[in-house]
Amino acid sequence: MIGLFAAPFESSTRSVVPFGVRQFMPIGLSGGFTTFSTFSLQTLVRLDAGEAGRAVRNAARSIILCLIAVGLGYKLPNALGAVTRSMAT
Repeated sequence: MIGLFAAPFESSTRSVVPFGVRQFMPIGLSGGFTTFSTFSLQTLVRLDAGEAGRAVRNAARSIILCLIAVGLGYKLPNALGAVTRSMAT
């Protein structure tokens, strides 16, 4: 979600979207859906249970999957725009 909102509302001099809106969309709206606390709790519970390997795998898997998801969301608006433009010509 954050990646999807970040691309069109990216901070730049050419942006016509007000700064407050650029901040609200990824932080205010998407921030309510973040699962960082759950991820941290799951990892901590595994560490407390003596499952260090599972905790490390959980952390690595979560970080990698989050980066992939944000990257895909960031690229999606441009990809959809390219498909729409090619269909229009």
